[in-house]
Amino acid sequence: MEFTQIAINSLIGLASGTAYSLSGYLKSSTGRWKKLEDIDWKKAIKTVALGSIVGAVAGASGHTQSGAEEWLKNAGIYAAITVFIENTIKALSRRFGKKTKKVVMAIVN
Repeated sequence: MEFTQIAINSLIGLASGTAYSLSGYLKSSTGRWKKLEDIDWKKAIKTVALGSIVGAVAGASGHTQSGAEEWLKNAGIYAAITVFIENTIKALSRRFGKKTKKVVMAIVN
């Protein structure tokens, strides 16, 4: 495990989390020509941070990139893991209440 590889994967995860956060923001548009909602920075930062953490863990696990194809594959995998973890947290909090969300978010943060 090399620090450079962890940093590269963390940046790929950060980019994936940013893309997912941006797509969620744009999805919440109120209409084609209407004003977009205000950005929930707390939510966006958590998503971006989670993507970066997923990437760092992958880098620490020995995942490497060799060329653009590998980078895109890894970015997709990190994005999918980020979406899965975030949606799992949401599902648990909706099923078991806000107290569970606080516990899960304390573990994630």
